[in-house]
Amino acid sequence: PQLTSVSPARAPTATSTAVDIAGIGFSQTLVDAEDYTVTFTNSSDSANASITGYDADTDVLSVDTPTGLVPGVYDITLTTNAGAVSRLTSSFTMYGEPTVTDVNAAGASGGDAITITGTNFTDATSVTFGSGESQRNAGYLVSSATTLVVWVPYGAESPITVTTPGGYVTVSVSLAAPTLQLLDAPWGGIPGMPITFSGAHLDNVSDVRFTARSEEHTSE
Repeated sequence: PQLTSVSPARAPTATSTAVDIAGIGFSQTLVDAEDYTVTFTNSSDSANASITGYDADTDVLSVDTPTGLVPGVYDITLTTNAGAVSRLTSSFTMYGEPTVTDVNAAGASGGDAITITGTNFTDATSVTFGSGESQRNAGYLVSSATTLVVWVPYGAESPITVTTPGGYVTVSVSLAAPTLQLLDAPWGGIPGMPITFSGAHLDNVSDVRFTARSEEHTSE
């Protein structure tokens, strides 16, 4: 048999992923007899995959990737009990789970660039701030496997989530607190009339509260 392609061509190291390996000359009889061994190998690590199926119409072997391998680029090798070998060289990438060791976001607000330090950031797919309806996507640059430069989106909230092909990591951060001063109140604060404030870091304001002695009012 001869291997021709693999899809998908990447997987996390922490969990097993279903992968299809296409080829020429596979045999249903040999698959049923467990005559084939599929191995993921590089200079640092090696492990066998579990063969889960075979489609004779398309000549595709289905396997589950091994877990716990060292992150990196791997060869996929098919070996038969008779000693025949076919190899897809440098055809598959294993990604480790990302980690975050430091975020220099203290005092940052919308539009600021921050640096995130950690591990396994290669080929990061997204960086987001907040969660649920308040979640916002951030622009980012993968400087290296250990460093991300991230532009804080306007209206950003904690936490930050970094997602890669190896998984995701979420960390809490302290962003800049807003400051406020009265700029203009031409109607003297009459209820229902507009007033204007100025300040800093106001891109994430969700409400404004007016407090007078024991009374508190909220402005939407």
